[in-house]
Amino acid sequence: MHLDMPRRLELPIRTQENKNYHMKARTITFLAALALSPLSVIAQDVPAAANEQSSSISQAVADAQAALSSGNADALSAIFSNNAADAAVIAAALAQANPASAATIAAAAAAAVPSQAASIAAHVVAAVPSASASAIAAAVTQAAPSASPAGIAAAVASAAPSSQSASIAGAVAAVAPADQSAAIAAAVVAVLPAGATPAQIASIVSQVSSAQPSVPVVEIAGAVVDVAQSKSGVDAAAVATAISTATGASVADINAAAAAPAAQAAAAAAATTAIEASATATTAQNNAAQNNGNSQPSQDRPPVRSSPIITPPDPTITSPSA
Repeated sequence: MHLDMPRRLELPIRTQENKNYHMKARTITFLAALALSPLSVIAQDVPAAANEQSSSISQAVADAQAALSSGNADALSAIFSNNAADAAVIAAALAQANPASAATIAAAAAAAVPSQAASIAAHVVAAVPSASASAIAAAVTQAAPSASPAGIAAAVASAAPSSQSASIAGAVAAVAPADQSAAIAAAVVAVLPAGATPAQIASIVSQVSSAQPSVPVVEIAGAVVDVAQSKSGVDAAAVATAISTATGASVADINAAAAAPAAQAAAAAAATTAIEASATATTAQNNAAQNNGNSQPSQDRPPVRSSPIITPPDPTITSPSA
């Protein structure tokens, strides 16, 4: 009996050791299974997916450069159509490499993907500051008649310096349907920075009115005054006076037009358009800043969404896949 006691005493110890061993084995097996689980696979695939997207866009830009260099408009249109979600990014990179053709590129992209017209215009303007924002806005408006002229004008005005707002509004109004004039002017005024001067706002009305002389100036002015009333740091009464001075319309007629339901509806629509346009322009500016190697966008706005950084192609190199 005495000789058996050590063996009996060892049994619990060995049993515990066995339990510890099996627990460790199960833990290792669980961790191995977790590493091979779909969740882990998805997590590992995220960088790969991003790289694939960037590579795909880069190839599309290279192909677009080849089509542009050869004058193949159909091929260029097909590239934008086949990459509709990234049409704005592709157009911006292509325009950056070919600044003299910025308006042509923006128009081709907008014609192929009209639902992205405002974004395309804003991206190209942000990517090529030296290009004429007015020319780009007008070209895109003409190329995508199903798109909102006010949306295009507001997006471009948001992406460009505010000093160009009046010329942008006038250029878009000149090629848009006349009944869109008030909406265009109101939307552009809505995206002006806080504290915009009455003279600056009056200039927008004057430019749009000159572009569409068949539209009563008070119709345009009424919507603009309604928008001005909701802008921080803007004196709506001073705006009405400035518009009167610039256009010859009486202040009384302008204020009467501002009280009309049509002007109020245009102002309400402009507020919504301005929100969308500002977000679109911010994205375009952030992308342009990243592609130029800067850490901040050209205007002090919070980031909205960033697209892959694309290096503009060399215009002298023809893509082998074209």
